[in-house]
Amino acid sequence: MANVFISYRRSDSAAIAGRIRDRLAEYYGADAIFMDIDSIPLGIDFRQQIQEAITKNDLVLALIGPKWIGSKKAGATRISDYKDLIRIEIETALNHGIPLIPVVVGGATMPRGSALPDSLQKLSFLNAAEVDDGRDFHQHVDRLIRAMDRLLTERKLGSLGQKSVNRPITDVTASSRSRDDATPKEQLQEDRSVQDTSGPRKNAEFSSFFCEQTTALARVALLVGLAAWTLPGAADLAREMQVPAMIAHRGLIAIPVVFAVFAATYSSLAQRYWQTFLLAVCIINGLVIFSAAWLSYKNEPSFDLERWCMNLILALANCVLIPLRFFSAAAISVFAAGLAYLFLVLTNQPLLSTAWMQAEVAVALFVLCAVAYFREQQLWLLFQSRGWEQAA
Repeated sequence: MANVFISYRRSDSAAIAGRIRDRLAEYYGADAIFMDIDSIPLGIDFRQQIQEAITKNDLVLALIGPKWIGSKKAGATRISDYKDLIRIEIETALNHGIPLIPVVVGGATMPRGSALPDSLQKLSFLNAAEVDDGRDFHQHVDRLIRAMDRLLTERKLGSLGQKSVNRPITDVTASSRSRDDATPKEQLQEDRSVQDTSGPRKNAEFSSFFCEQTTALARVALLVGLAAWTLPGAADLAREMQVPAMIAHRGLIAIPVVFAVFAATYSSLAQRYWQTFLLAVCIINGLVIFSAAWLSYKNEPSFDLERWCMNLILALANCVLIPLRFFSAAAISVFAAGLAYLFLVLTNQPLLSTAWMQAEVAVALFVLCAVAYFREQQLWLLFQSRGWEQAA
């Protein structure tokens, strides 16, 4: 288990430090995140206490806000004081070779080298992560977690390599066979594959990667669904066809709703729970089609079941574009099939005479699940290959 220490100045970034700590605790576990060095016994050198606390961790995050450098009387800065706790924490990490990631928060920028004491000059050359406390907070933290995992993996591989150098060779023949059987990179890929397919943390990381790769596709699917729903209605109006008002004027309802959903995809809540968000959109869409078909059946003199079956298939075709993971697509398929059969039962439709319609819907549902499965498999391979490259 990786241990992470968060260094922050309470007067500068206490609020966002707590939010970052909560997200990291969800990913690494609450016991793996350390924030404050409290209860320093009287008469104990606090530098030693800080050193012992820092060196027990595998990685240090240095949260840098607008007031991180600090100010004191007579124009001096807190960071220039050799007794400043934040300075001692950063110095300890740098001196002991512990991976350190600067994280700028609250709109701050990395401090210039001229503003730092000599012992912290290396900090100004480290590439910093940015975490905004607005709607992009969760995306920024996800990116930070990936960077942390990369550094932790490199540190772990480095320690394993050092152990292998120090380990005495007892069987030269066995060692030669192992080198012939598999290269170090292949061994790394096998270990990485086993590690990535188990554990909630890896699954959460892949979900974040899946979301980043498919967010644009989800928005395109919403716009395509809007066009598929409104253009036929506009054509019916242009030809002055006698169709129910709900069908002819569907755009008056669909356009504001779809644009509202499209705007909601940019919210932090939708981006954090994006599969739940897309599932909700699909379920609501299915309920709307079911309700509209039921009203049409009740109010139209000649109900056209074939037309409503085509509407359902077009909706499922649009769901193919929506980047659902396989189990989400399977859940939507079961839900859509249940609504379709419920409608046939409620409208007293002979199941045998509508068998071809049922077959069309079944094919559409199969295509939806198949596309979701192969999309997820391809992205999983891409995710693994990136992980292997970073580890190598």
